Amino acid sequence: MRVSRWIDGTVTVSVAAAPEKLHRFLSLIARAGLPVWDIRRGEGRLWFSLSAREAARLRPLARRSRVRPHFCRKEGLPFCRKWALRRQGLLWGALAGWALVAWLSGCIWQIRVTGCQGLSENQVLAAAREEGVFPGCRLSQVDLDSAARAMQTRLPKAGWITVNTQGCLAEICLSERTEPQPAQEETPCNLVAECSGVIESISVLEGVAVVPAGSVVEKGQLLVSGVQQNRDGSFHLVHARAIIQARTRYTLAAQAPAQTQELRYTGEKTERARLLFFSFPIPLTLRAVPQGWYVRRSGGQAVPLLYGGTGSESIRRDMPDLPPERLEAGTMNVPGAAGLTEGMKHVRRFGTAIREAEHRQTVNCARGLEKLGFRVFTGEHQAGTLSFLPGEDCQGAAERLGKMGIAVRAGLHCAPLAHESAGTLETGTVRVSFGPDASEEQTAAFLRAVRKLGRGRDDAMPR
Repeated sequence: MRVSRWIDGTVTVSVAAAPEKLHRFLSLIARAGLPVWDIRRGEGRLWFSLSAREAARLRPLARRSRVRPHFCRKEGLPFCRKWALRRQGLLWGALAGWALVAWLSGCIWQIRVTGCQGLSENQVLAAAREEGVFPGCRLSQVDLDSAARAMQTRLPKAGWITVNTQGCLAEICLSERTEPQPAQEETPCNLVAECSGVIESISVLEGVAVVPAGSVVEKGQLLVSGVQQNRDGSFHLVHARAIIQARTRYTLAAQAPAQTQELRYTGEKTERARLLFFSFPIPLTLRAVPQGWYVRRSGGQAVPLLYGGTGSESIRRDMPDLPPERLEAGTMNVPGAAGLTEGMKHVRRFGTAIREAEHRQTVNCARGLEKLGFRVFTGEHQAGTLSFLPGEDCQGAAERLGKMGIAVRAGLHCAPLAHESAGTLETGTVRVSFGPDASEEQTAAFLRAVRKLGRGRDDAMPR
């Protein structure tokens, strides 16, 4: 009722006259059907309120009663509109000021850096500026998660970086890496067990393996010796290096309170609509905020447009549950389409020569790997990619080849069903790809590098 009266406009009337004239005035108002409220009477005076639209009908009744009404108070939307129209400069100035404040509130004006130890704040701020985070930048134009990942790439000493915002303040929180100082590579040394456990795999990069895979070792036991024998029977010292995977046991102690509080969802939902004007939320509902503990969610959960693929978790048959990877299948692959276009142009230019060059090097590589005793996955219509089992952990083998300057891919290659049919779902494979410009010398260099993977392992190379 109050809202409707404010929209229509309300006028408060004061009438001073003799009691008999006031009585006649009220009688005429009632006979005319004018809606009035808040009627009050005093000594020779009468007050009441009525709608602004009915105020014009009041004057003829006042003349008949020989009283003079006085409009002592006017309130409501019509009077506010008239007041604003008479002061347009003030109105436009207020709107411009409010719009300026709204625009400025959507910017970052202060940046605070926490967690710096070896890094200086200037280095972090410089990296942030390179990624578009600086005083005066618009929050809507900056992807804070992508900026944090790019800053971590620019600052190798940072273990992790996150950018949080609170109003116009941006806080860059970081934690620096604390890596142990390795021994100098030119210093001869052995590798010993730091704790007891079972050796699952051992890939020696430099030195001589003392224990094979599957051995049970104790703390302090020698694993890789830095003493190597030369062909003439003499010995020399090296800096022992190896990639070792082992199972061990740790004892952890933790304390927990006797009573704990657990947050359980009741399933009740409360929806409150609002309009975001610049950075200011404008509520569009009169529903109050829920009482007690609740979880606030802005909008609904996005549903993928398309389904398919495995995403970043190759062992699964569907996409991950968390965004943004869950929406990857429904995202248009614009870079892939552009690359396919250029690839088709290249194929039209060179024709079947591409296929013949790739097939020739792939067949040569497959034969060389089979001669070395590795299990190779090949077929009659072999493309320019080749998968094989290196005889050790695929990730470790790929890392060793990478240190030799050879780039390969290890794992399930986003094809869990293919690996399940091949029996390599638990181990994965190492995949090498050949382009049309690959030469026989490069294939031979790759086979020489793969042959080194078996050094130090009795089960990796044929005798």
